[in-house]
Amino acid sequence: MRGNTRSWRSLIFCAVLGSAIGCFSDSTPSEPSAPGLEPALVSTGSARLATCSRQSARVVSRTIDKYGGSLTLNGHQLYVPPGALSQAVTITMSAPVDTIRTVQLSPEGLTFNPLAQPTLYMNYTGCKQAVTGIAYVGDDLRLLEFLASAVDGTRGWTSARLRHFSRYAVHY
Repeated sequence: MRGNTRSWRSLIFCAVLGSAIGCFSDSTPSEPSAPGLEPALVSTGSARLATCSRQSARVVSRTIDKYGGSLTLNGHQLYVPPGALSQAVTITMSAPVDTIRTVQLSPEGLTFNPLAQPTLYMNYTGCKQAVTGIAYVGDDLRLLEFLASAVDGTRGWTSARLRHFSRYAVHY
C-alpha cells in the first residue's frame, strides 16, 4: 500500500507541476517561434522598404537592467532577455510619422551579450507588400544590412535578433 501511495503522490505532483507551467505562459513575445533566424546571406538586389498605412509619431523610454524587460510602441515590441545587459540602461524606442515602418532604438550602438540578444518585433499590418523581414537602415533610409528574420503572418509581425541599437525598417 505504501508504494501505491508514493505512485499516486508522484502522479499528482507531476500533474500539478505541468498545470502550473502552462499557467505561466502568456502572449508576450519572448523568443521568435518561427524558424529561420539563423544568419543567412540575403540578396539586396530587389529588396525595398515596405509602404504601409501611416504610423503615428511616438517615443517611449524605459530603464532595463540585467533582468531584462520590454518596450512597446505602435504595435512594435523590443524584448530584452535576462542577461543581455550587464547594467541598467535607459532605452528609447521612437517612430516617426511615416508610411515606412521604421523604429529608432537608442542609445545607438549599444551592444549585448551575444548569448542573450534582444529581439525586435515589428508590426507590418497595413503594409501593401508581402513583408520578408527587418533591415538595418541609415538615417536616409538607405538599406545597410538585412537581418535574419522570421515572419508571422497570423500575428502580422516580423522579428529579428539585434546585435546593436540603431534604426530598423520593415522590407519586402
